[in-house]
Formats: sequence, C-alpha cells, structure tokens
Amino acid sequence: MSVFAALCVEAPSTLLGGLYWLSWACFMSNAILRLAACVTKPPQATEHTDPLTSASNENLPHYSVIVALYKEADIVPQLLKAMLDLDYPRDRLEILFALKEDDHATIAAFRAQRLPGYVKIIEVPDGFPRIKPRALNHALGLATGDLVVIYDAEDRPRADQLREAARAFARGSPMLACIQAPLRPVDATSFIGRRFA
Repeated sequence: MSVFAALCVEAPSTLLGGLYWLSWACFMSNAILRLAACVTKPPQATEHTDPLTSASNENLPHYSVIVALYKEADIVPQLLKAMLDLDYPRDRLEILFALKEDDHATIAAFRAQRLPGYVKIIEVPDGFPRIKPRALNHALGLATGDLVVIYDAEDRPRADQLREAARAFARGSPMLACIQAPLRPVDATSFIGRRFA
C-alpha cells in the first residue's frame, strides 16, 4: 500500500500508464478467450442410452401439472388444449386446475368441456390471503406426481417440455430441485414485450 501511495505522489503518470496496460491486458485476454470459444468445435456428444426413452413408459417420472386461475372462463378452451397437447404418457400425468370455489363462471366453463380422467378440477376453499400461491399450495397438497409443474393460464408450453425437464432432472445433480423453462412471448409487439423476447 505504501508503494501505491508513493507512486500516486511521486509518479502519477507512471501509475496511470501501468493501470492502463493492466486493464488493456485484461481486456485482450477476455477478447482472445471469446475468440477461441468461437472457433473451437464443441466436443462430440458421446452415445449413451437414455433411460427416459430407451425402454417403456415406466422409466418416466409421474408428473403433476398445476394451473391456478381466477375469473378466466374465456380462456378455458385454449388453456385446456395447450395442456392436452403435452406429449407425455397419460398414465403418468395428472393435470390439476386450481379454481377458487366462488369462481362459478370458470368452474362452469371447465365442466362444459369433455375432461379426460387425468384432468381434475380442484375447488379451492375461500380463505385468506386470496392470492394465487395459496391456490397453488392447496393443489400441491393433492398432487401425487414425482415432479410438479406450474403453468400460468396464459402459458403455451412446447409439447415436449415435460420430457425435456424429466431428462434434465435425470442427468442433473441430486441437488437439482427446480428448472425454469424459457419464457418467450407469443406476440411481442409492445416495447417491453420485444425486450423480453
């Protein structure tokens, strides 16, 4: 520290010059590393058996998909279609729609649909606080899956998203507890939507 103080007093131009060249060296090292990353071929993937696709469906985890919504009766058909389009064995999948018991319009919209056996309507009792996490917690207590997925009512997940997440969990660390899917707006026309996309 005393050397630095002495340089500040006795030779400030030498100190500034040294700091300049040190910064330049750091910047160039970073640039060279990035250039090397651009021109280096990625390692070839080794062939290995995928336990999630090599045999039958019993290798796949059981999923509980939970969607909480309130006063959104008008989007029920498209939401139900998005959930039914998920490419996953039906005997290893349950879809739980958590609806507040006083949301009669949305409940009626679901009852008007032909729901397969793995799709269930959960009526969340009225209580405090009246927020979505409370509805999700209520549904979570009834979920039976090995893995739990939470979607918003507006989400349109890729059909293979559940398989991809199951594969990531199977290959990941035992400490891996949560995976966030990429969020891509369907119609990103607003300024914020374009930034988000």
